[in-house]
Amino acid sequence: MAQQPTHAVMLGWLGVCLLNQHRPAEAIPILQRAIGHAPLNPQLHGWLAESYSAAKDFFAAEAASREALRLAPEQADFHGLAGMVLLRKHRPKQALRAARTGLCLDPAHKQCLTVQARALADLGQTNVSAPLFAPVLVDDPLDAFAHANQGFNYLDAGNFRAAQLHLHTALQQQPDNAQIRAGLVEALKNSFWYYRLLWQGGRWVTRLVRRTGFFALEADTRKIIAYVLQIPLLFFVWGWAFAHGFFSNIGYLSIGFRLLLLTPLGVIIILTLAGALLQSITLTLLRCNPQARPYLSSKEILASNCFLAGLGVLAVSASARFAGLLF
Repeated sequence: MAQQPTHAVMLGWLGVCLLNQHRPAEAIPILQRAIGHAPLNPQLHGWLAESYSAAKDFFAAEAASREALRLAPEQADFHGLAGMVLLRKHRPKQALRAARTGLCLDPAHKQCLTVQARALADLGQTNVSAPLFAPVLVDDPLDAFAHANQGFNYLDAGNFRAAQLHLHTALQQQPDNAQIRAGLVEALKNSFWYYRLLWQGGRWVTRLVRRTGFFALEADTRKIIAYVLQIPLLFFVWGWAFAHGFFSNIGYLSIGFRLLLLTPLGVIIILTLAGALLQSITLTLLRCNPQARPYLSSKEILASNCFLAGLGVLAVSASARFAGLLF
């Protein structure tokens, strides 16, 4: 680099090194500079798309992946990359189309297989996506990639026992893979009936919002829409409450709690706290399971510790109050 600072390929590899170090913001300008010296190199555009995707700028990532495909439409790698970007933009139909085009070029392409399976799951076709990696496992029963994808497919399909089996096998092959570990913990959480209800409800809400195209908008646009919608929603809730005499029926509640309960932000806070409480209870129960305990992260153990500490404080407070009543 010191001798040839404008060498496009060397600049590209420097950007890849930064990307592998989870520094996409630094990789992007370097890759843009490399493309300035070699605008017809499809690999540079592909690396730029990966960097934008890691930085969560999916619109720029889609533009870069399209340019890579325009320059090299015969390469399955770029079809898989384009499909992955489209998945992250919550456009599973287009992602499935890109993946299947790539699989026509290379039937064993791993990224295209992954995108195809994830897109089918997002479209609700989990019965189709779940067995996609079975032929790979016949050829190599210990293939971590196939086991991980099969596990995530079964997780989407609601077959949590099968998901645990495949994700556990994949984690044995790749013990440092945080994504597989998180998937396994999610499958273990779903062994509790109340968590399954919470998980299914969350997925239903997510699918409902996706159909509106809300997630296809840019992140800043979504924030503006959310803030703007809060104002009429706030007035609607207050108007409904007054019209139905809600304030007169909850006179025993404090004014602060009434304000919290009747605002959209308050409802969101209450639901978030309830979800966090259920998460903490589930993590604490998993810690009691010697088979699940090793897979919990430090943050999950901390959440469990905070819940146990809260229980301890409540127990001491209740004991003190009970003792005061006795004496």
